Amino acid sequence: MKKPIKPFHLLAVISLLVILAFGITGTVQAFESDHDGHVPEDAVIDDDLVISGDIVTIDGTVNGNVFASGRIITLNGTVNGNL
Repeated sequence: MKKPIKPFHLLAVISLLVILAFGITGTVQAFESDHDGHVPEDAVIDDDLVISGDIVTIDGTVNGNVFASGRIITLNGTVNGNL
């Protein structure tokens, strides 16, 4: 004969599942992506930037982190974050 599930146990299991489902997820962060490898002098990017190209040049301002990939990377502008 099966034992009936007590309401308290059912509530505890559901609460644990909700905590695990919403407690593990992190926050989403947006970013800009640039594949031509150039940020012009008058440009201001208020976000993280992922930039790539054979030659990467950042002349403008980036208010966020920069992830750059290229053969030659030149920073003439300002990065208010990590590079």
